[in-house]
Amino acid sequence: MTLLVRRALDQVRFILLALPLLPLLFEADYSQYYGNRKLQVALETFHQLPITYNDQFPLDSTVHCIGGTFGTFQQNDWLYRSCEFRNICFDLEAQEFVLFPSKEEQQLADLLKRNPLVSLSTVSSPSLHVALGAVDPPDPSQLNDREKMQVHKKNLAWFPLVRNTKVTKGYYELPESHILVPFQENHPMSPDSLVNKDFLSLFTLLYEFGLELKKPIYIRHGKNLPLCDKECETLLKTHLRIDASKPVLSGIDHRSSDLVCAKYGVAGLGMRMTGKGPVREKDGSWLYTHTVGRHATKRVFQKYMEATETTAQI
Repeated sequence: MTLLVRRALDQVRFILLALPLLPLLFEADYSQYYGNRKLQVALETFHQLPITYNDQFPLDSTVHCIGGTFGTFQQNDWLYRSCEFRNICFDLEAQEFVLFPSKEEQQLADLLKRNPLVSLSTVSSPSLHVALGAVDPPDPSQLNDREKMQVHKKNLAWFPLVRNTKVTKGYYELPESHILVPFQENHPMSPDSLVNKDFLSLFTLLYEFGLELKKPIYIRHGKNLPLCDKECETLLKTHLRIDASKPVLSGIDHRSSDLVCAKYGVAGLGMRMTGKGPVREKDGSWLYTHTVGRHATKRVFQKYMEATETTAQI
């Protein structure tokens, strides 16, 4: 009997001594190491996507643009330019997209400032803009009207903010399979207009850079909402997976960084929509949209929309 009592007392002592250690036994370690990089497998989500926290910088951004010299007048080349970004971030506090040029790129930009005869676009180029929304081919006379073109540029011309100061507190990282796509609708009046102009324009943008197989994260930029927001709500949520709310980071009360970054991003719709037929310049040359004569692209777009709708229903 005495032996049984002693064993029971020993078990009680063991439990009392082990109680302070129990939290350590059940504490989850969400850290993973990839080489010398430490990634925290975060419980947070961005647009309902799981993200990881990376506690190391620098994050060097690059830009690859096409179509910038298409326009007859160089001051209007932003209407035709589209750009692919590598390592682009979204600042949750400022609600702006951000690029971080590398040290070498900053040195190149400084050299170009001191050599005005050399023309080369870099991440830091002050004149580098894209049209965030799709536009109809303007009347050729408007291209000469500086006042009208300034209004267009004020409403649509855009480029991510460039920050030369490296942040040191890390950033949240999206899966490599996803791509950030900032855009602005062309005030569609109906669901048909939304599909035939905005959706087709966005797909063409992805298609031209060979990124149509990536999973886009569409983020509205600007305060103007489409005129068909109520009618288009189902289409917007099904195919673009967006609503009118601001992009937010959910899952935690206090975030470790304001930055959510992706390896890929694209922007620049401009002269890509098919609202009008091609028109002539003053010299008799034709002014085309990017989608004129691209029936093959439209067929791929149709299959893309069908696949998106099928996926959404599953």
